[in-house]
Amino acid sequence: NHDPRSLSTGKIGTTQIVHGNLVGLTAGDVITRVGCCFTVVGSGLTLCRVGIYDVNLNLVASSASDTTFGTNLGYASLPLSSPFVVPYNGPFYLADLYVGTTMPTYLAALGGVISQQSQLPDSNSTFLYWQQTGQADLPATATPIASLHSHLYYAQ
Repeated sequence: NHDPRSLSTGKIGTTQIVHGNLVGLTAGDVITRVGCCFTVVGSGLTLCRVGIYDVNLNLVASSASDTTFGTNLGYASLPLSSPFVVPYNGPFYLADLYVGTTMPTYLAALGGVISQQSQLPDSNSTFLYWQQTGQADLPATATPIASLHSHLYYAQ
């Protein structure tokens, strides 16, 4: 959840960076799509995927790549390769990855001037939002670092 006053008109993406944002999901819910809102379109994209990571940062669901994702303005989502049935009430991360030349700009909540705001004060705590650089695809297990901003995702 974010204070609506913190929403940015957009944050340009960077190639090969996975971003994840903590959400609470309910046991038994079936998630078939993950999406976000694009404020400026991208081009020359060679890989665009979304996924869901559990609280231990294991990839539990993902989409196939769709290089048209992020090339139109507004809300857009990608279908997961198979429906994800949420196994327990609790935290999960919605995530995305873009690879290419001109990344799309997406609606974001800025985290402030220090990336430590993306994690609770205890350095062993759960990230609220994170990133992992240098990725050619969604990793099976993420090894995140703190991020300066949070994508605003939705699950359907």
